[in-house]
Amino acid sequence: MIDLHTHTIFSDGTWTIEEMLSNAEKAGISTLAITDHDTAMPHIKLKEIDTKSYFSGRIIVGGEFNAFFDNIKIELLGYDFNPELLQEWINKTYNTMDEIEGYKKEFDELLQLCKKNNIKTTKDLEYDESLKYPTKIIYNDITKYIENKKIFTDDEWNIREGFFRSCTCNPNFVLYRDFSKQYPNALEVSKQIRKARR
Repeated sequence: MIDLHTHTIFSDGTWTIEEMLSNAEKAGISTLAITDHDTAMPHIKLKEIDTKSYFSGRIIVGGEFNAFFDNIKIELLGYDFNPELLQEWINKTYNTMDEIEGYKKEFDELLQLCKKNNIKTTKDLEYDESLKYPTKIIYNDITKYIENKKIFTDDEWNIREGFFRSCTCNPNFVLYRDFSKQYPNALEVSKQIRKARR
């Protein structure tokens, strides 16, 4: 069995690298790709670990990169690159803004879009760092008010991931955010991954 899309605590996963490897071993995974968001750091860290004491299978270098393509935010998977080379580019491209400040800015933009489009929200709603993702906060809040349901499909209303993909990433929806200022173009991401190939 193989797993080509996993996340550790280097992004939005819950396991350390060692826990990921141990759990993959227990699950009978023979090939594993760690594909944390916008970082190659897990693979740099792997070089400091005796991986064979945790996992007997093959580890593929990978990453999942936020990108912008055709006016839509996407997540692009890339594999088999030199992690040190790609991390240099990642540091210049993705790590230019404090993560929390970026999330606060995204939250403020989404809240303004709600107000502009008469989507009811809690008065004085504020960004909550413990929830991290702005779409999670906005989604949890707007779904408290049944009068908001009329502009959403059932999936957008009932599933937060559906809300994120279909609403904030959809240029034809009132809560669309222009991610082109926040993330690189997908063609540039692809080019940099190929450039960092082993």
